Amino acid sequence: SYLQRAGYVAAFVVLVLGVLLGKVLSRGTDAMAESDRAFSRGDLSAALEQATVASEAYVPWAPHLVAAEARLRALALGAESTGQRYLAQRAWSALRSSRIQVAHPWTSLTEPFDQGLRDANSALPDLLQPAVPVRAGDSIEDRETALLSVRQAYQRDVLPRIPLLVGHTLGMLLLLLAGTAACFSARFPTLWVWSTGGMGVAFWILAALGA
Repeated sequence: SYLQRAGYVAAFVVLVLGVLLGKVLSRGTDAMAESDRAFSRGDLSAALEQATVASEAYVPWAPHLVAAEARLRALALGAESTGQRYLAQRAWSALRSSRIQVAHPWTSLTEPFDQGLRDANSALPDLLQPAVPVRAGDSIEDRETALLSVRQAYQRDVLPRIPLLVGHTLGMLLLLLAGTAACFSARFPTLWVWSTGGMGVAFWILAALGA
């Protein structure tokens, strides 16, 4: 029956999602445990690398995400206090990148600039100041202008914007509609199913281009 077929599809989707989430959760937990071991033996570079891996293994409400962000923040602040600019830059950059990578279009409405991202954006321009290129003959004002543009670039909202939000949502709904219709293919023409799915993919692509 149609309901039985839909049930099989739903069960398959839940199973696949469960396996994928389990693998991501395991990777994040293992990486955080390795970061703890590296931190305990004083290998700050390895601790940072593994905390970065853990911070990018996104599973909603997973404990390793909180621990990874705390570790990256501690490494960044500790490196700043001891004058290790390069390590601080790596730690803040890792925190910033991980927050951007796990950002979802809908979360940008409720958390447009979370604390981790805001702190990283505030710290990085000063750490990158020696790397700002200066051309021969540039005045102090030119250098200050270059530094200001770097600071403004980091303070700019980098989370998903409205085109991405709308395109992502429409694309997801159309793909869901196409998948549901495929379960009842006897009632819905194949061309209609493929057209709806194609429009869903098109909205995703347009969202990415407009982001």
